[in-house]
Amino acid sequence: MARKDHYVSQTYLRLFVGLKGDLVPYYKNTRAIVGKPKKPKSICFETEGDTNKYFEDTRLLDKFLPAFENPWKNNLVKLEKGVLDANTKYELAGYIAFLRSCTPTAKRFGQQSIAGVVDPVAYKVMLSTLDKADYLSDKHKLTLRNAIQNKEIEIKIDREFAHAQGMRTLEGMIHRYYCSHWLVLINETDIPFITSDNPAILYYQDMQQQIAQTYVPLKPSMALLIAPDLDIGYPSFEDVKRYSNSEDGFGVIKQSYVKKFNEAIVKSAERIVLHQKKEDWLEQLVRRYSQWRVDAIVSHIPTGR
Repeated sequence: MARKDHYVSQTYLRLFVGLKGDLVPYYKNTRAIVGKPKKPKSICFETEGDTNKYFEDTRLLDKFLPAFENPWKNNLVKLEKGVLDANTKYELAGYIAFLRSCTPTAKRFGQQSIAGVVDPVAYKVMLSTLDKADYLSDKHKLTLRNAIQNKEIEIKIDREFAHAQGMRTLEGMIHRYYCSHWLVLINETDIPFITSDNPAILYYQDMQQQIAQTYVPLKPSMALLIAPDLDIGYPSFEDVKRYSNSEDGFGVIKQSYVKKFNEAIVKSAERIVLHQKKEDWLEQLVRRYSQWRVDAIVSHIPTGR
C-alpha cells in the first residue's frame, strides 16, 4: 500500500493549529486564496515522497527521521523554558536539515541546480553528435541544430535523483546548522508567526548580505534564526563535538520584524501558506506575493570551447 509521507511533519504542524485543531490553508496562484480548514494529517504530504530508488534501502529516511522528528515537540518545550543545550540543538538541527533538503521546494530547486550544471555539457554533446550523424540529411541536421540551440529539446533531471542529492547533504547540513549561531525569537506581539509548505527558508536582511541566514517559524509565538559560523568552513562531526554554543541566545522580536519574516514565508512558500485561522491581512499578503517562489538562478560563463 502506498504511503503518505509528510514532508512537513504533523508534529511540526500541530503547533500552529487553531482551537479546533485545524490549519487554514492560503493557496498561491489560485483565484480563491483561502481554503477550508484542514487537519495536519491531510496537508503537506506526498505519496511515497520519502522513497528513493537511488539508494539500496529505498526507505532510508524511515531510519533517519524518527531521531529528529519525534522529540520536536519536547524540544520546543525546552526552548520555551529558555533551555538550548547541545542535545536539543542537535535534534532540532537534524529536522531543520530535512526541511531544507527534502520538501517539494528542495526537490525542484535541486532539479534546477543540477540542470544548470548538466545543460551546457549536454547541449555541446548533442551538437557534436549531430555533426557526426552521417545518416541524417543536411535538412534534418539543420532542423535539429536549431531545436538544440533554441532549447526546444529539454534536458530533464529526474526528481528522485535531485532528492537523492539532497538526502546526501543531510549529515553535512546538520553539522553546519549545529555549528552556527542560533537566535530564538520570542513573539509577544498581536501578529503571530505563520508557516507554509516550505517552512525552513533562506533569509537576507538586506541586499548587501552575501551569506544567508536560515529562518524557521517554530510556533505562532516562537521562531528561530540561524547564522552560520564562518570560522568553520565545512563542519565535521568532530567540529560538532568541540563546538561551543556560547553565542546562542533568546530575544523578544519587534512587530516590524514579525511582519518581515511572515512576508518572507509567504514569498518562499511553494504552494500553501498555513495559519490557525482566516485573517484578511494574510489573505492580502498571499494575494500580493502569489507569483513568488524560490528558484535557482544559474549563470553560465562562456568559455569559447
